[in-house]
Amino acid sequence: MIERSGGSDAARGGGEAWAWFAGERAALQDVPIEPVPSASSPHPAPLPPERALAAAERLLAPGTPDRARAAHRFLDLAPRYGIDFSLGRATLGDRAEAPVRQVSLAVPSPGRTAMLFVSGPGTGGAFGDAEVQAAERAACVRAATRAIAPLRAPDGGPLVALAQALPEPGETWAIRAYREAGFREIGVLSYLRRPLRVRERAWGGHEAIEARGATGGLPGSGGPELPIGWRLRSVAAIGGMDAARASLTVALERSYVDTLDCPGLCGLRATSDVIESHRSTGVWSPEHWFILEHAPASADGPGEPLGALLLNPSPETGSVELVYLGLAPGARGKGIAGPLLRFGIGLAARTGLGEIVCAVDQGNTPAMRLYERCGFSERGRRLAFVVAPENAPS
Repeated sequence: MIERSGGSDAARGGGEAWAWFAGERAALQDVPIEPVPSASSPHPAPLPPERALAAAERLLAPGTPDRARAAHRFLDLAPRYGIDFSLGRATLGDRAEAPVRQVSLAVPSPGRTAMLFVSGPGTGGAFGDAEVQAAERAACVRAATRAIAPLRAPDGGPLVALAQALPEPGETWAIRAYREAGFREIGVLSYLRRPLRVRERAWGGHEAIEARGATGGLPGSGGPELPIGWRLRSVAAIGGMDAARASLTVALERSYVDTLDCPGLCGLRATSDVIESHRSTGVWSPEHWFILEHAPASADGPGEPLGALLLNPSPETGSVELVYLGLAPGARGKGIAGPLLRFGIGLAARTGLGEIVCAVDQGNTPAMRLYERCGFSERGRRLAFVVAPENAPS
C-alpha cells in the first residue's frame, strides 16, 4: 500500500502574518532578478532561503484563502513535520510579481521514501503562458527528485529509495508535471473513512487486548471468529517488534503475491523499509499490530504467517489509520478478511477516537466491496506516482 502524506492544503494560523509577510517581501528587494526562462530551457535552482516564504505560498493548493497567512503558517510548522525548504528546486522570477515562478519540494520520510509536491498555475504575465509554466513545473520536479538521490541515511544506504507523488484527479497540471518528470502512475487511491461507535468496542476483543494473547477460532474467544486452524497474534504477544520482525516480514511479503492493491509497487523497496514507513504513521503500538497465522488448533508455538492487520491511532487527527490489511494467497477466499476488518474496527473504537481511515487501490475490487459492506465511505481520491530517484531522468 502507498504511504500517505499529511496534507497542509489550507494551513491556517494566528499571529501577525501580514506584517511578517510584508517584511519578508521587503527583504526580497535585495535579491537579483533572474531572467525569465523560455519553455524550451527552464533552469531550476536551489531555493534561496529568503524566498522560502514565497515558495510556501506557491505550494499551497489553488483556491487556498488568505494565502499570505497560510504560507506563514506553513513555513512556521515545516520543521515540526520534517519539511526542509533547502531541498526545494525552483525557477525564480521578478522579486515583486513572481519571486518564485514554479517550485517542487521533496519531503523525505521514514522508510526511505519522499513525497514530492509541486506548485500550481500562476496567474499573470510574470509566470509565463501555460506551456512555459508546464515546462518549468516538470523541470522543477525532475531537479527536486535528482537532488535527493545522493542523500545518505545513517547506515550508508540511500536516504530515499522511492519518491512518491499523490495529486488529486483534478490537478491536471501536477499530473502532467509528474509524468513529464519520469514518474510512473501505479494506481488510483480511494481514501475511505468510517465513524467509530462505542458499541463496536466489543468487536475488538477484551481478552485479545488486555491479555495480549493469540485470538481467533472460537466464538467468544475475544478475537475475530476465524476458521479452525487460524489465529491472530499481536506483535506485543510475540514479544515486541524485535521478536516479531521476521514473522511480520514473511507475512507482508506473502501478502504481496498476486496483490490487487498497487501491484506496481511490489519489489520497489525492501520490506524492512515498508515496515518503518508503516510504523511512522500516527502512534505505533505493538498491541495494535497483528500477524495472521495458520497452525494446528492445539499448537502453542508460532504458526505460518499468512497475513497482517496493522492499525496506528492518530490522536492529532482524531482518527485511527488502518495502515495495512493483507492476506497471502493461501488465506484468501476463506472468509477471513471480513472478521479481521471488523476486529480492527472494534480495536479502533476502543481508542476513543472518532473514525477509522484507510487508502485502497480502486483496482482492488474485492477490498473496495469489503470496506463498503463494513460501512466505509469515500472521502477523496488521489493518483499514485512513483520513481526511484537514482533512475530519475535528467
